[in-house]
Amino acid sequence: MPQIMVACAEGSLRAQVSEMIEGQGYEAWLDASSREEALRILEQDLPRIVLADMMLPAGGGLRLLQDIEQSQLPVAAILLSPVCSYDYVHQALQSGAVDYLVYPFEPRELAQALRRAEKRCGMLEGNHRLVLYMMQLFNDMHAIKPHELLERQEELLRHIFRSKHKYGGVREMYIRMLHMKWMHKLEPYELWSETGETQMELLKLKLSKDEDAARHYFQQIAEHWLEQSAKLHGPNRRLLMKMACLYINENYKQEFTLTQISERYGMSVSYFSKQFKHYSGDTLVNYVNKIRIQKAKRLLMHPQLKIYEVAHEVGYSTLQYFNRVFKQFEKATPLEYRRKIGL
Repeated sequence: MPQIMVACAEGSLRAQVSEMIEGQGYEAWLDASSREEALRILEQDLPRIVLADMMLPAGGGLRLLQDIEQSQLPVAAILLSPVCSYDYVHQALQSGAVDYLVYPFEPRELAQALRRAEKRCGMLEGNHRLVLYMMQLFNDMHAIKPHELLERQEELLRHIFRSKHKYGGVREMYIRMLHMKWMHKLEPYELWSETGETQMELLKLKLSKDEDAARHYFQQIAEHWLEQSAKLHGPNRRLLMKMACLYINENYKQEFTLTQISERYGMSVSYFSKQFKHYSGDTLVNYVNKIRIQKAKRLLMHPQLKIYEVAHEVGYSTLQYFNRVFKQFEKATPLEYRRKIGL
């Protein structure tokens, strides 16, 4: 199943779209609230399908599509917009979008767009096998043995330097992406600090031209990560999941993303998702919603509280979304629930 990212500034819209995606049998693994965050996720986790909102801050969803097209990433993009505009549709298609959806849209429209996106993913897979291999390497990182990690990284670098690329600067793009993914991995350990932006740009340019230098540099990084990860992710894995659940239970009112939570505990999004579901028996979104709805049920027992006040108190920004989630779990709206308990 392809990794899907929803890039949208408005939390309630982002949640609604994610819910609709899951209703179609997919999983919205990642989300972003700005173009910069979406670009960082693209470099770190490489989602296969991106749903980008036209109103995304720092350039908008259309600019994000242009970034994806310019980088030649193997990503299928769908543009979401509050308006139907011929110019926007034309620009979106020119930027490689597989579809243009005007919200609010029907589940049927989303299903068709996702099918087109999956078809595009299949077409792109052969064009950028190295990027996909890199993504798989980082997804598997916690599950493979140290020597296998080093061997697979060497194989990746060997392919990067041996392959003939159609587009200029693609080797440098691969090196930048590999470097970014390692910096993201090492961030929780506060290791491998960068001395300056200009120096790092020169280093990455040098690494893209010198295979021996690149192999030596990335082997050092991998060895640092292995050393620190052994301390953190061995027998303490279950403890980390327990800590994550406690954190969510204490901060359920906040609006946090899967990306933010996984970063908090020094894991990739895909690895955290698998471990969290194995520990809790649920996805992060469902886990948070269950906690919020249980809290809401207690508050609804106080008749002096308005339903919109209850929604806000448990972390929902809109009454409409609160009503929908509540009904999903309780098979009744908050008002019907109050009547059922005699209030």
